[in-house]
Amino acid sequence: MDSGGATGQSAYCFSKAPPQHAQMDAAGMVQKCQGENCLSNPPVGTPTMPYGTKMVLGPFTCLSATTGVTCTVTSGKGFVISGSGIADVG
Repeated sequence: MDSGGATGQSAYCFSKAPPQHAQMDAAGMVQKCQGENCLSNPPVGTPTMPYGTKMVLGPFTCLSATTGVTCTVTSGKGFVISGSGIADVG
């Protein structure tokens, strides 16, 4: 999650298996990418969220569970990323 700076406010999650990522802006608009072309290296120091943890930064809240990571903004819009793919929330 990024609360500002050069890239603006955003939440970004990715998985290696299956290869996919989701990026959301502060308005809850989600961009999805699925497939081998979506693999990338995270920035140095990017945390991995252990199951059962919650991170809040600015308008973003992300919750990690064994079923996937759910990220939302204050309006309730967002996404869930899991081994089954990426689904919209809200």
